[in-house]
Amino acid sequence: MAKLSPKINLERLRAEGEKLRPVFARVRTELAGLDGASARFRNARSNLVGKKMKRSRRAKRERIAEVVRELWPHGVPARSAANPNRKLLRRLRPALAQRHIHVSDATLLRALGRRRDPKKKPMK
Repeated sequence: MAKLSPKINLERLRAEGEKLRPVFARVRTELAGLDGASARFRNARSNLVGKKMKRSRRAKRERIAEVVRELWPHGVPARSAANPNRKLLRRLRPALAQRHIHVSDATLLRALGRRRDPKKKPMK
């Protein structure tokens, strides 16, 4: 049996190569600028993550504040032996659970104004 060799049309291959040349050139220039773009993307992403977390924290505290205003329309009772933190938290937790708000006791106490926020710097 004789071996069949494929017929290669060189002119057709050259024409296809010429069509692809501008695409390769554009890709090469985009790849060359990719180092700067990836650094810009990383910086933008890190900034976004910080802002997103801050917004999320603020939103939770605002939702807690709404529930607090409903429970105590005239303001949170002053801290005393009759109103310890655990008594207020016991009243607040079920109302928050109905709204599917799950936060720590420390966050609740900050929202009630009974614990200092470590993220905020004291005013001088």
